[in-house]
Amino acid sequence: MGVLPHVAVGSGLTLDAAAPMFAADDDLTIVRWNERAEALLGFSEAEMRGRRCFEVAGCPEIMRRAVCRGCRARPHGGGRELVPAFDQQFTTRSGDKVWVNVATLVAAAPGGPALRVHLLRDLTRERELQDVIRQIIGTASRVSAEPDRPGEGDGRGPAPPAGVTAREREVIRLLAGGNSTKAIAATLGISRRTARNHVQNILGKLRLHSRLEVVAYAAARRLV
Repeated sequence: MGVLPHVAVGSGLTLDAAAPMFAADDDLTIVRWNERAEALLGFSEAEMRGRRCFEVAGCPEIMRRAVCRGCRARPHGGGRELVPAFDQQFTTRSGDKVWVNVATLVAAAPGGPALRVHLLRDLTRERELQDVIRQIIGTASRVSAEPDRPGEGDGRGPAPPAGVTAREREVIRLLAGGNSTKAIAATLGISRRTARNHVQNILGKLRLHSRLEVVAYAAARRLV
């Protein structure tokens, strides 16, 4: 999670860190909510004060039994104590779903109240990347298992599938390199409309459904 926040226990609680976070009291009621948490989830501090933290996170009952028990514990003799982090899907103010890693720091002054500072880390892009990787692996496995179609090789190395033109093979290579339609058009000196038509023709000829599948197909068939 990086550097832990500066936490001043008591009425003058401050959350000094460049990370989304909020703090809850002994009843797990939110008492502070910083600007970065608002930027991540869309809710202001005024909206979140007084709400229970597990309600905001949408934690199921089975998770509350494990996680909230740790949050309710107090460090012996004051000080700070970390509660094991967990991943949870939050609903933003706009209704979007975002995956967030939540790490909790319980801080208390000797004889004083304890506060639970929840540090949030947005996992949405990491989850999206994992999904893309799974799709690529799945598609590559599928096309690798398919028998070669007539015309896909002549013993001198990989060749384009039957019906795929030399220009379309150029487009396949550019797609596999992560190029957009605009970039493909500029590289080949053609219009964007023509580039889009090439992509659609490739999808139809290869019986694929997305550019991502074209990338996996090209890698599996050593066309790039």
